[in-house]
Amino acid sequence: MKIAIDIDEVVVEFVRGCIKILNKRGIPVEYEKTYSYDFKESFSMTKKEEMDLINEFFESEYFENIELVKGAKEGIGKLEKKNELFFLTSRPLSIKDKTNKFIKKHFPNSNINLIFSGDFHRDNGKTKAEICRELKIPIIIEDNKNYALECAKSGVRAFLIAKPWNVDAENHSNIIKVNSWSEILDNLK
Repeated sequence: MKIAIDIDEVVVEFVRGCIKILNKRGIPVEYEKTYSYDFKESFSMTKKEEMDLINEFFESEYFENIELVKGAKEGIGKLEKKNELFFLTSRPLSIKDKTNKFIKKHFPNSNINLIFSGDFHRDNGKTKAEICRELKIPIIIEDNKNYALECAKSGVRAFLIAKPWNVDAENHSNIIKVNSWSEILDNLK
């Protein structure tokens, strides 16, 4: 079976890394109080400040040493044995090389395909839902409630990993809310 896996907040702790930069600047921010994945809302900043923060993070040691989400590496290893996996990310294309380097470092013997959607950083790319439909991917593992809902509405079953910014996610018959990678694996059995 084909399975799409988001990278940021599903495989790696993206938000925690950005928070480290804000805390280093003397701006006290707590992960648990990040009520929106849209940083300009959660951290009271402009769109430009949000993009500057994200770009600074991409160039930082925090990004180079980004932490894995608990259970992600093991879960992906188990899924890869019997499934065709796709990392489906809305990261900007400007960090494609860094993303490939990360994949080779943490998943050195994998044949996981890397696909960049146009959901966040590009207006001209396809959405995750469009990509899943075109590639006939029936399952996505995601943290963004909006992407999960869009995929669910298009017939893709979405595993939505619990995060502070998706506690109010809309219910849909194709969305399975989970708290961990072990729950994802249990549901896929």
